Amino acid sequence: MGGLRPFNKEKAIDMADFLKEHWVEIGQRTHQPFSYEILEDPDFVYDTEPPARATVVVRAMKPAIELEFFKAIQHTFYAENKDTNELSTYLKLAKKFELDPLDFETR
Repeated sequence: MGGLRPFNKEKAIDMADFLKEHWVEIGQRTHQPFSYEILEDPDFVYDTEPPARATVVVRAMKPAIELEFFKAIQHTFYAENKDTNELSTYLKLAKKFELDPLDFETR
């Protein structure tokens, strides 16, 4: 896990055309749902380090669900446009996957 843009500081809105073009192509190839509203958020920074870190935490806590948790992060971000820089995004997923939210947050 490392992500495509770890520790990126560039706002998504500044690369929205580039990202949307690729997301549309990926959606067409995979038939996975995408939403593009987050690309219009003037404050959202597209940093892939937090989701990578969350996945590694789940790997340590409950390895059997790592892939499903990773898929849930992707759906939450790409289809629902939830902010993956916010801890609350992951705490909701942790609850869904029956992980101890305090342990998750501490890790």
